[in-house]
Amino acid sequence: MKDYSISFKVPKNGKMVVSDWLGSILPDPHKITSLNSEKGKYLAAKDAESNGFVHFCVGNSCPSLYKLPDGSIIVASSSAIYDEETNVTHYPGAIELCSVTTDLWWVTMASENHCLNREKKGGQYIEGDVIDLEPGKWECIVHIKNDHYKEPYATFRKVK
Repeated sequence: MKDYSISFKVPKNGKMVVSDWLGSILPDPHKITSLNSEKGKYLAAKDAESNGFVHFCVGNSCPSLYKLPDGSIIVASSSAIYDEETNVTHYPGAIELCSVTTDLWWVTMASENHCLNREKKGGQYIEGDVIDLEPGKWECIVHIKNDHYKEPYATFRKVK
């Protein structure tokens, strides 16, 4: 399986909610696929994308989102940012935006407004960290084959 992309929009207020799971407002991926394969994880991610969410598997890794000096965002373990053994910083100037406790093995993100609107329609919204991103269209590239202790799980870039 190759890396894949997830497109998403950041609203004018820039508020995005990040968590491992956003409650019953996120469609249940088990209804469409098994999550025991890369293909199943991909199908779940694309289904979530079609419902306005960024959603991808990171295992039980508890990564953080880091803003880089060029404005891009990476989702990575702390060891991918800084190697304690060699005392090398792989991403100089990276600023941690939030960390994600991944009891359910996923990183999930959606606009704060999207979360609240889905909650009003009967879903249970489980809060996460709210981060500010530049409004507009973004792309998330999910990196499948990386050594995730040394490289990011995903990279977010503003495209418009």
